Amino acid sequence: MKRLLPLALATFAVGTDSYVIAGLLPAIATDLQVSTPAAGQLVTVFALVMAVSAPVMGALTSGLDRRSALLIALSVFVAGNAFTALGTGYEVMIARVVTAVGAGMINSVASSAAGAIAPPARRGRALAFVLGGLTLATALGLPLGMLIGRTDWRITLWAVAGVGLVAIIWIAAGLPKVTLPAASLGDRLRPLKQGRVLALLAVTTLVFLGTYTSTPTSARPWRMRPAAPNRCSPSSCWPGESASWPETSSPDGWSTGTIPRGC
Repeated sequence: MKRLLPLALATFAVGTDSYVIAGLLPAIATDLQVSTPAAGQLVTVFALVMAVSAPVMGALTSGLDRRSALLIALSVFVAGNAFTALGTGYEVMIARVVTAVGAGMINSVASSAAGAIAPPARRGRALAFVLGGLTLATALGLPLGMLIGRTDWRITLWAVAGVGLVAIIWIAAGLPKVTLPAASLGDRLRPLKQGRVLALLAVTTLVFLGTYTSTPTSARPWRMRPAAPNRCSPSSCWPGESASWPETSSPDGWSTGTIPRGC
């Protein structure tokens, strides 16, 4: 399992990069002087390119051993994040396209490498361990990335690039060469003809749809203002009085609420 650690680190970097960018959109929009919806296209383009390029790039690199393919994918991923952090205009979109190409390759190559390294009896455990990096990214990478990016969103992308660079060094030094039979694009898309595969894809699609719908990328924070004095709190009101939360809208578009003060 120790040989799978750098693969899990690689998927952790991909997951963090995929999720944290949504929380950085307001800062990116302000810095690049575009609207938040326009900046949100970075998320859309990244997801589409990642989905389309993964099978294509997988077929193009299937003749390489898995370690070499993974090093190439991570190099593209790190370069894309570095170019994004350096961008000052719409070239950031091009940089995100490059990042997405590398990210899609990383997930597929890391999964195939994990399945080849582990013995048949532990293949499922190996895949779960490597892809667990994506899950850990939502629990650890996302909040850390948001915390780091509070002062400058570019620092977060530099940090993600740094994690990818560590994965490159670790994989180059500790992962053995893994050679698998080459598979064409048609071979990779053939499982889509199976109903069970489509059913599983539908389930995962609905899960992620619910996840992203409940956490919109353009949500604005709430700002609260104190209420007038001598108002009661919800937990300690005088008899006959009730607490209130009048909701208003400030000129800058933020929702504001009134928290009654204690008596």
